[in-house]
Amino acid sequence: MSESVGKKLFIARCAPCHSMELGAKHKVGPNLFGFFGKRSCTSEGFAYSDAIVKKAYTWDEETLNRFIEDPRRDVPGTKMLFVGLKKPQEREDLMAYFRKMSK
Repeated sequence: MSESVGKKLFIARCAPCHSMELGAKHKVGPNLFGFFGKRSCTSEGFAYSDAIVKKAYTWDEETLNRFIEDPRRDVPGTKMLFVGLKKPQEREDLMAYFRKMSK
């Protein structure tokens, strides 16, 4: 797993819709700073879709891996346009970056 590769993936694939800095404003998607290991849909001031609210996830390795592989399959009805990361290594690298940014 590589945090640096994960950061590059985040910038290329996630940053157009999500911020990842403490106190940054929401974009199309919520700010993801510190979300890894926490309950889903807890970013104050962001209007989540009913579909993701009903899932009531805790963002751990298992749920995040499944979600970022194919968000629309995992959460039917999500507003998220991201088609997912099909390669397991890319998901592992992205999660390594998320873990680092959640400390």
